[in-house]
Amino acid sequence: MGRKGILVAVAAVATIALGYFVIEGWPTVDQGAEGTVGAAKRYQTEQIKKDDVVLKDAELQQVIQSEAFQRLIADPVALKAVTNGAFLEAMKSDIARTYLTSDAFNGFVASQAANAARNEASNAARNEASNAARNEASNAARNEASNAARNEAANAAK
Repeated sequence: MGRKGILVAVAAVATIALGYFVIEGWPTVDQGAEGTVGAAKRYQTEQIKKDDVVLKDAELQQVIQSEAFQRLIADPVALKAVTNGAFLEAMKSDIARTYLTSDAFNGFVASQAANAARNEASNAARNEASNAARNEASNAARNEASNAARNEAANAAK
């Protein structure tokens, strides 16, 4: 079938379809189809404001965001200990509350933190010095080997 034949076939189908719609009429549209036409209305709301967020216990938020709390929940042994039922019951007692809020306990915690910071600084300085010495020795050995090889090559070329 050539180009002319395809054109005749399309014209014939269009004529038959047009005749059908003239005799039978255009198809009716059922109720409810009209909602598909028009712009879509999306859900819109106001942005959250500073006043919408209410922190009931700012001190608790500060503790949760502290480095010590993050280390505690990252340590599986410590996490297992503080979620132990006996430990939780002990923490509910008045004696535990009194001790944990005492100046003696706060002083102990502060001294432990100071010791940890001092140890960390000491370890960092020791590691820095050790790394510097190791690098210097490694560089000296590399330079000496390179110089020896260069000298040997120069002597062999003479």
